[in-house]
This record gives sequence, C-alpha cells and structure tokens, in this order.
Amino acid sequence: MLESAGIDCPWCGEPNEVELEPGDAGQELVQDCSVCCRPIVIVYAVGGDDTIQVVKVSAE
Repeated sequence: MLESAGIDCPWCGEPNEVELEPGDAGQELVQDCSVCCRPIVIVYAVGGDDTIQVVKVSAE
C-alpha cells in the first residue's frame, strides 16, 4: 500500500507530495519536482510504529 509524505524540493523550495511504498524503504527514490521538474533523491525508512519517515531529501 502506498503512503503519502510531504517534502520540500531542494532546488526550488516548493512543497511536494510524494507516494512511497513501505516495502522499498532504505532505497533511493528519484522523483521530479512537481514545480521545477528537477530530480529529487528521497531516502526513507519505516519506523517502529510502521509509519514512513523521510530520512534524506537531496538534489540529484
């Protein structure tokens, strides 16, 4: 099941909503910013309470 998370683009600073798959936690996900279209690298983990926690957001 996909879960949503809010992040800020490291390029333009605008908020983005991303859908994350809990089974892919620990891997790098690259998604384009919905405003400036530049690639964003997202690393996330699943916490002890089974919620997704964004660990790192950076420019590619």
